[in-house]
Amino acid sequence: MTGVRAAVGEEFPMNTKYGLSPAKLFVCLVTACILSSCSSDIDTGAADDQSITDHLVSMSNNGKEYKVTVRVPSGYVSTGDQKFPTLFHIIDDEDAFNLTAETIAELADSRKIPAMIIVSLHASDSEEYSPNWGEEKPKAFLKFLRADLMPFLTDKYRVSDDVIFTGWSRFGLFTAYTLAQNPSLFRGYIVRSIAANGSGGSDLQERIQSDLDSYLMANQSADQRFYFTVGARETGRIEGFNTLKRMLESQAPSSFKWGAKIINEARHFDTLQAGLHDGLLFYFSAVDPTTVK
Repeated sequence: MTGVRAAVGEEFPMNTKYGLSPAKLFVCLVTACILSSCSSDIDTGAADDQSITDHLVSMSNNGKEYKVTVRVPSGYVSTGDQKFPTLFHIIDDEDAFNLTAETIAELADSRKIPAMIIVSLHASDSEEYSPNWGEEKPKAFLKFLRADLMPFLTDKYRVSDDVIFTGWSRFGLFTAYTLAQNPSLFRGYIVRSIAANGSGGSDLQERIQSDLDSYLMANQSADQRFYFTVGARETGRIEGFNTLKRMLESQAPSSFKWGAKIINEARHFDTLQAGLHDGLLFYFSAVDPTTVK
């Protein structure tokens, strides 16, 4: 069957249902790109109504570029110098962005949390952010966040001190890794269903916990906020969850605010949105998220 080859090298067959030949499909794609004003900074919404802008941010040590999508809340332009809390996460598909935006909108609209900026870093190479396969690339990636991305965001956007790093599954592993390696980089951390797959996964989780333990013992005034969840049906992750919880119960200073929850009846995917919902409530209020219905 005749197809159109995409830039990434994937073969797309002709759409026989709608009668789009490769030539017509190409024209449609070009037209859509023109209408959306394609560029390295793309504003995809009204400036005063939750606008979405794509940026390309370079890693200073090798020049590699990463796509960063920033969504500002409604009324951002009209609020003058007001700074906004910011949620940062790493994604490899649009579903994660949409679910995150939906969760924040629901909580902000009901005035349970303030309006937030959402920053999504697009990353497809799992070796960069997964310390399962060695820590050389994750350490370089963490340096990129600290030395390149965060200065870019604080220079271009009105980002307050309340910057929260959240991650689910393998992204949750890197979020926990960041907390252990560079805790002061973010004010808050929300980790959902850590996945440490592959050889040495359990040892890696133990090392992350040990590093966090050492940090807390040496920094009795640590003031980060940390929330982590796991699903009740994620039987393979419950033990690691409980071990981390016991360490925090014995070592975390009172200034280090943390919360933990096993989500009833939840499987792995269920914690993606439910864990973020509870984690944001934990960060922004004194409400015990385990009591939230």
